[in-house]
Formats: sequence, C-alpha cells, structure tokens
Amino acid sequence: MPDSKSHFVMDVNFTERGWKSRCVKWHPAGMAQRLRPEEIGARLRIARRALGLKSTEFSKGAGIAQNAFSQFETGTRPLTLSAAVKICGRYGLTLDWLYRDDPSGLPHALAEKINSTE
Repeated sequence: MPDSKSHFVMDVNFTERGWKSRCVKWHPAGMAQRLRPEEIGARLRIARRALGLKSTEFSKGAGIAQNAFSQFETGTRPLTLSAAVKICGRYGLTLDWLYRDDPSGLPHALAEKINSTE
C-alpha cells in the first residue's frame, strides 16, 4: 500500500531520441533535495555554460550584481525569486527548471544545449 505522503507523478525528460516519460513515485523529501541552494546553483552554472557566457556576462545581462550571482551559483546564498525571474526573462529559462529541475517548459534548442552541457 502506498504511504500517504507519496504520490505518483509523470516524469518527462528530453533525450536524443525525443521526449521520454514514465510514471514515478514522488515524495516531498525528493523535492527538498532539488530546492537546495547548491542544486539550484548547479543548474545556474549549467545554463550559463550552455549559453557560452562568463559569470560576469551572465549576471550583467540579467541585471543582477556580480557578487550576488556568484553566491547564487555557488549555493552560498539561496536564489531569490526576483533574481530568478530576471534570469528566466533574459535567457529563456523557466522557474520550473531552476527550482524543480523540470525541463519540460524549456525551449527545445536551449534544452538540447543544457543536456549536452550536463
């Protein structure tokens, strides 16, 4: 019998051969792992590298102070929603990908670049 704190969700990923989906058991504790500042910072770094930008270029383009962006990227400071919205607006990323590691809303070409960078 499933435990009352678990749910089943559809996991969708983009691969070389197209979209792949599967039903997986999800537990809130798994979400906490993806929301850790270090995990979010790692996704920021992957996106920046996929776009071929230096840290200073990326932060300037999004209108974020370089020292704040550096702290976001290293996970020493949690990514603020206002900074995340600026980053998403400038570079075509999604809040779902930054915060939840859900690539389903990313533009196809950007998702491919990110997948090849990871």
